Amino acid sequence: MSNFVIDKKKNRVYIPIAFEGVYDFGSIECSIGTIIEELEKEFPAINYVETGYATKRIRDKSAGKNITKTLWGFKENGFTIQAIHIFLSGRDKIELTMQEVEEFRIMYGLSIKHTPLNLCDVNEGLQVKNATSILDIVFHLLYYYTLNNLKLVKCEHCGRWFVTSNFKNKYCTRNSTVAGYTHLNCEQAVRNIKYQCGRKKNRIETKANNANKSDILNHSYSEFVLNFQKQCDFFIDKISQRHTVENLSEYMCFLDKVEKGKEWLNYGNSK
Repeated sequence: MSNFVIDKKKNRVYIPIAFEGVYDFGSIECSIGTIIEELEKEFPAINYVETGYATKRIRDKSAGKNITKTLWGFKENGFTIQAIHIFLSGRDKIELTMQEVEEFRIMYGLSIKHTPLNLCDVNEGLQVKNATSILDIVFHLLYYYTLNNLKLVKCEHCGRWFVTSNFKNKYCTRNSTVAGYTHLNCEQAVRNIKYQCGRKKNRIETKANNANKSDILNHSYSEFVLNFQKQCDFFIDKISQRHTVENLSEYMCFLDKVEKGKEWLNYGNSK
């Protein structure tokens, strides 16, 4: 059993460990995403809510396979991440309600164990005495978020979960996972990547058009530009729908390949 703390003043979520420090889940905003991300890494699956996931876990256990791991001081067998995904129900944005959170608690037989972190100021946060599982922690986080009118959102860029007071906030405060942009938070990274991609696209078009001017009788360069712009429009349309790491990285790789390979010089010969 462990004591679990949601400290609003410090903006930290953690489990104190005697003589050792803490298990730190990060900021209040991102702590739920930290738990989900770690559980998905430790217990990977294509679909957590399908019956086959639970069946496989039970079959492995019956076969004597060690499916239990220790995370943050708790024994975990992989069923917590399934419970979380059942709660998320494939949604990217969730307006949390106390009824839904209470149904989650009842479904998994959890107990309410929280008290104010400071009895003189209930707004300073919560402490959960004798938390017995990661699922226990997840419930109390959801309870705290609901109590404070926070909404659960999946970051449009990195895909990790966070909470916010407004659905207009599409990005979490973590740093991007895109190589070369990991020093920027998700929103800044999206802005910079789109700007750099725009510059690279213009640079490629300029080089191709300049090559075309040097040989007016050869129309391959202008054909290259038209085809290149069509391909760029495809990527830009995907990005406009969702600024995900995957969509932005795909467009960056395409532009890098074209520029480094100077494909406008070989376009006519490659047809």
